[in-house]
Amino acid sequence: MRDIKELRKEIDGIDKELVKLFEKRMSIVEEVAIYKIENNKPLKDPARESELIEKNVSLLNNHKYDRLLSVFFKDLMEYSRTHQKYLMKNEVIEFSLPIKNPKVVYQGVEGSFSSIALKSFFKEGSEQVHVRTFEETFKTLYNKEADYGILPIENSSTGAINEVYDLLLKYQMHIVGDLYLPIRHHLIGFEGTDLSEIEAVYSHEQGFKQSKKFLSHYEWQQYSYTNTAKSVMHVKELQKRKYAAIGSKEAADVYGLSVLKENIHDHDYNTTRFVVLALKPIKVKSANKISLVVRVSHEPKALFSVLEIIANHNINMLKIESRPIPDKPWAYMFYIDIEGSVGDVIVDKTLEEIETVSNSVLMLGNYYSRNGVNE
Repeated sequence: MRDIKELRKEIDGIDKELVKLFEKRMSIVEEVAIYKIENNKPLKDPARESELIEKNVSLLNNHKYDRLLSVFFKDLMEYSRTHQKYLMKNEVIEFSLPIKNPKVVYQGVEGSFSSIALKSFFKEGSEQVHVRTFEETFKTLYNKEADYGILPIENSSTGAINEVYDLLLKYQMHIVGDLYLPIRHHLIGFEGTDLSEIEAVYSHEQGFKQSKKFLSHYEWQQYSYTNTAKSVMHVKELQKRKYAAIGSKEAADVYGLSVLKENIHDHDYNTTRFVVLALKPIKVKSANKISLVVRVSHEPKALFSVLEIIANHNINMLKIESRPIPDKPWAYMFYIDIEGSVGDVIVDKTLEEIETVSNSVLMLGNYYSRNGVNE
């Protein structure tokens, strides 16, 4: 076996070459950022990144390193995007939302809570595009088939909707607004149906989770559906009184059914936060909320250092949510919402200091929130 000093000397030589290659790569990354700005291209290209990782992993001679190299390239591209984001931060559209008659995509159908949130946010009207899944919402935006998307991201009773958080990072869309919608769940079925006639109920899993107390009194079969309004539509199609759905009054009206039992949700103040997404960042003059994704090293006080900076600058932290980092067991990233606006001296200094103690900082958006800050 070779001496440890010899091995370390060889590693030092390899690292020196890596530094040169890293610097060369980042200079090209900057050119790519300029191209994206000039050609109105999105920051992230998931298909291109997956292809790049697969191609580079296939070049390995020893495939026991496949997973490690895949993680290495994922991190490298994350750091590249963070740098591009910094270069592109001033290349934003500046106007107040909502604009007139945008095309907006949402998951679900007419009468869903996402549909209700959309109408509440875009009060002046919009062209609505509905899709089956949360990911299709992101894909529709990425393909420029809609101007905005609207998605639920957390509920006051059941917490974060983790799939949406994960998709936010995967596609790196920009949050340009949010809305807090009171959620009122009703039991919906055919007019005149007695609760004793019901054998099965349909709803989205969130509908079941948020109505546990009511449902605990009945031995009904529970069938999860992609959307609460879709559940109501399905019950209408079944044309049998033994089936019911959990959804909104709007859904009952749209599909010609009746509310059999009002307000079956567990908590009176049941509220869902929806985020409005866009392909490019939008700088809103009245912005009062910033959403970040922060990655820190897996060592003592790493997260504390970030939170300490926020506290020392007397910035109000509105939310923190941890999510595991794929391919890195027991390592986490943190979604953090703080009060403030980019351009404010204290806020800018806070963000700069957070970057110095973090592995990476990705700004998801700086936008106006009506309910998510202390007004």
